[in-house]
Amino acid sequence: MTQTTHSNPTVSGPPPDESGGRRGTVTFGLSALALLVAMLALSLSILALTTAHSNDSATSAPQPGAGTASAPNTIPSESNFPTGTTSDEVPTAPGPATDAPLPTAAANYTVSYQDKRLILQPNGESCSGGRKVDLDQPAINVMNGSDIQYTPGCGGEPVTLNFASDKLATVVSPTATPEDCAENIQLNAASQELAPSQEQVICAVTDGQGAPNQPARAKIARIVVSDVGQDQKVTVNVTAWEIPY
Repeated sequence: MTQTTHSNPTVSGPPPDESGGRRGTVTFGLSALALLVAMLALSLSILALTTAHSNDSATSAPQPGAGTASAPNTIPSESNFPTGTTSDEVPTAPGPATDAPLPTAAANYTVSYQDKRLILQPNGESCSGGRKVDLDQPAINVMNGSDIQYTPGCGGEPVTLNFASDKLATVVSPTATPEDCAENIQLNAASQELAPSQEQVICAVTDGQGAPNQPARAKIARIVVSDVGQDQKVTVNVTAWEIPY
């Protein structure tokens, strides 16, 4: 009996394709890279949108000092005015004679006194002995508030009248009104040092400092020189009007 031996046939086939595995790996890598690039692009787009929105918000918001004005403080400070007064009630005090108000021809003047005679003469035998004259009272030999310094001449020099105010003028008429004086003071002011002469008429603004305990009121005075003697004695007649201000 013949015994047949069967051998297991070996199944042979084509060897595995290694290049196909490599292609799959490469394809997967490219896909992952593309996904990464897409995510990066998306992130950049979101960042750009956020930045643009922030810039728009910053541009639309008003900046301090750029096209906007802060509201003024309309509440006045209490230190601006003296206690118990308002801006319309701040008291004013006359200053020196040169700061006295300038008279105007249109003002409503009030007579303070009329035709007061003042006799100015040297103080003793010395030619250097002068007199201080206040035109507000009027008075001679005052300690404070003088408007004229009378100085007798020495060695043939003339007597001089030195006025404290620079607001003065010489006029023609001995009956000049305060309006006449004011106009000449404004248009044709005289020197503050004058040598008096017979029938000379001088208009001057006073410093307003009169008798003690009297309110300070500047005046415009008309001074008529009635006599200039050989003994350096000068006689004047003065009329004064208060200057309204």
